[in-house]
Amino acid sequence: MEIKVFGQLKEILHHDNISIESVNNVEELKKQLQYLFPDLSRKSFVVAVNRKVIHENILLQHDAEIALLPPFSGG
Repeated sequence: MEIKVFGQLKEILHHDNISIESVNNVEELKKQLQYLFPDLSRKSFVVAVNRKVIHENILLQHDAEIALLPPFSGG
């Protein structure tokens, strides 16, 4: 599963794209990322799936476009 990484999260992960084993849902994705990148657990971030910020645990399709976004304010 390919994941795009944005903003200050790139500094933590040292990549702007990462690849992980397939996961079934957003919660599994977050757990896997925090296991692989322990420093990520100290940062706030949101997951976007197919260009939509996700606030709940949804199933992930293997071809979904996934991105990790740092906190941001609207305006």
